Amino acid sequence: MFFARFQRLSLARPGNDGIVFEFTAQNKASRKATIQSEEYELWMSKARNSPEVKFLDRLSLDLSSSLQSDAGIGPQELRSVNLTWHYTAPQLQRIEDWRRGTEPAFQIRSRLGVLSQWVNPDATPHGSAVFRWESVSDEATSVYPLTVTIRFDDWIQLLNDIGFKHIMLQELSIPILPPGFARADEHLKSAWDSHREGKDESALHFCFKAFECLGYNLYQDKVEKKVLLSRLMDGEKQPKIEKIEALWDALREFSHLARHERGEPVDISHKDAELALVSATALLKYLGDLSPQ
Repeated sequence: MFFARFQRLSLARPGNDGIVFEFTAQNKASRKATIQSEEYELWMSKARNSPEVKFLDRLSLDLSSSLQSDAGIGPQELRSVNLTWHYTAPQLQRIEDWRRGTEPAFQIRSRLGVLSQWVNPDATPHGSAVFRWESVSDEATSVYPLTVTIRFDDWIQLLNDIGFKHIMLQELSIPILPPGFARADEHLKSAWDSHREGKDESALHFCFKAFECLGYNLYQDKVEKKVLLSRLMDGEKQPKIEKIEALWDALREFSHLARHERGEPVDISHKDAELALVSATALLKYLGDLSPQ
């Protein structure tokens, strides 16, 4: 007989890595409820109230904010509850692959061990206290479980704050790109944001722009690609420079599919955008590591 309303998603306090689901829970019964145990699970869902769900992880109680207290919870009393998800990069990637550009949706499943002392209208006890297992239902729908949908902007900002891009790139330990790559880095960030919103053509468009601006930003002038690579890869053998140029050209041509400037329009899928993004990020990292700036 507890009902909850989701408030917001946030990062855990310093020193406690994780994502926090913050919500308020209300004891909507004429009783004093003493919570003796509480457990929570996080499930990902295709959409709010969708039957397609998958278990993701258990949630940890933030001891500064839970339903348990010696005083118990009175009738209609509200409590703030913070649940911490100690996520991993593979779990974040599972969500990204699962939602495919839609707003991320979750279920919070629960089990509470509750000792209830029912009370009369004048707040005097009625009968003996009774123990039972309960769950936290969704206040908006009055059904179990609690369902949560995260707005695009909030989810994208959270992933950016975490620094998550793609599971393949997490292993590369990607640094902040040097100052001369600032504009390219900005376009790359826009590409990732577009990808997470399901705007796949826009993602390819920003990948294209990330490479087009490099000559201007690095040398304050329009520098041809061959000259740019020769400067960045000074001391490298010509065959290696030519192969890097070929990779650049291939990625540029692939990203150009979204521009529809020549030939028949091409349908761009979520996986197409993902391929361009991972490749562009890896190549920009490679070039950034070569930059003297």
